[in-house]
Amino acid sequence: CSSSNRRGGSTAMSVQAYNALPNGSAEGAASSGSIFALRDYRFLWGTQVAVFCGKILIKMASVQWLYETTGSNMALGGLGVIQLVTQVPAILFGGVLADEMDRRLLVVWMQAVAAAACSVVWLLSFLGLLLPWHIYVSVGVLSASGRIEGSARNALTPAVVPQELVPRAVSTNVVTDNVGEILAPVLFFATTLGESLSPAFAVAAVSYILATLLPLFIEANCQPEHTVDATRTSQLALASSRAARCKEGLSYILHHPLLPGLYVLDWGMTVFTFYRELFPIFAATILQSRPAWLSLRATVSLLNCLNYAGGTVGSLMTFRWNSDPHKGRQVLGATVAYGAFCVLFGASRVWWMSALAVFGAGAADAVGMVNRKTVIGTTTPSQMQGRASAGHSLAANTANSLGQIYVAAACSVIGAGPTMILGGCLTWASVGCAAWAIPALLSYSSIS
Repeated sequence: CSSSNRRGGSTAMSVQAYNALPNGSAEGAASSGSIFALRDYRFLWGTQVAVFCGKILIKMASVQWLYETTGSNMALGGLGVIQLVTQVPAILFGGVLADEMDRRLLVVWMQAVAAAACSVVWLLSFLGLLLPWHIYVSVGVLSASGRIEGSARNALTPAVVPQELVPRAVSTNVVTDNVGEILAPVLFFATTLGESLSPAFAVAAVSYILATLLPLFIEANCQPEHTVDATRTSQLALASSRAARCKEGLSYILHHPLLPGLYVLDWGMTVFTFYRELFPIFAATILQSRPAWLSLRATVSLLNCLNYAGGTVGSLMTFRWNSDPHKGRQVLGATVAYGAFCVLFGASRVWWMSALAVFGAGAADAVGMVNRKTVIGTTTPSQMQGRASAGHSLAANTANSLGQIYVAAACSVIGAGPTMILGGCLTWASVGCAAWAIPALLSYSSIS
């Protein structure tokens, strides 16, 4: 997305020049240490807050409803199957769309779809007509729309802020995600004190409606930039079809010196340890020694809050480390720490220590995620941002879905504790494999 032109304008200007206009000041952002001096970023940030509140609320409410209704671990694993089937084509298609059309409008349309899906689920729940297959269908719709929207929204960030402020913007985005995700479980608990989960579904729908409206106030021209170098005429002609553009994006990712290693790490740590959407299982098993006053819903809310609070702390730590150019080493170190917290979570028989392990895992995960997104944002040209972002989303979310299936099944076979201990050990193995296969992860410097 290019913020170098005002919407409806035809005079090109740099990102710095655009942000120097009255609606935002890049110099002011740099001098004040706040990127909120940039007007368009404020609306993008507001959209992000609304999206995450809606996403976490609908996710927690759907998982809790399904677990309470069926009592089955594999019913939750089935959600991973649905997400895997829907999100892979959506991510690939979304990355291409994000590099072809107005990214702002793409975000708006996808949020409208999500708002409609949440509204239908709320209505069915309110009327007492909600069934498990309704949840599966809504999860599929939300998964597809969310992945398409995510590719476009992620590609907006490097455009609405100057390149030198991208690390700060990425850190701010991740901190915002985690703060929103901390508040969302609290809101979930507050809206589910009664027997019905309908209020949680209703608030999720309202959040998505707000996320549909806020991007409309972004004034930047959000059409992606296209290189017109004559030496690439034949290549651009070949990429006219969306299939060819997907192939172009895949080729870029595979030949990138860092991205394959980052994606391997993401898979290694997530597939074997995915836990966030399975907290009802862990609350009923690993944390079964919890105090009697902690109900199952309250425990699930607590685990989500602690995990995202850890993510917030980890994201804030990255502000301090922004000046360190060795982002690859930060990712490797954070992944090692994540594996250690997963082992502690599975091995501990003290409920509060297990809860603290969830906090630590969230912090380590956030440090790795911030640095992965920073590398993508600072090493990828504008015309490839959508597909590079989609590649990261594909690796992360496919790993999430496979992880949800695997961990739910493993918990049923060997138990929740051993599943997390084994997952932590396999995470360490993935760090060794990534460092050996992609040595650039250890040597990469953002200032070289």
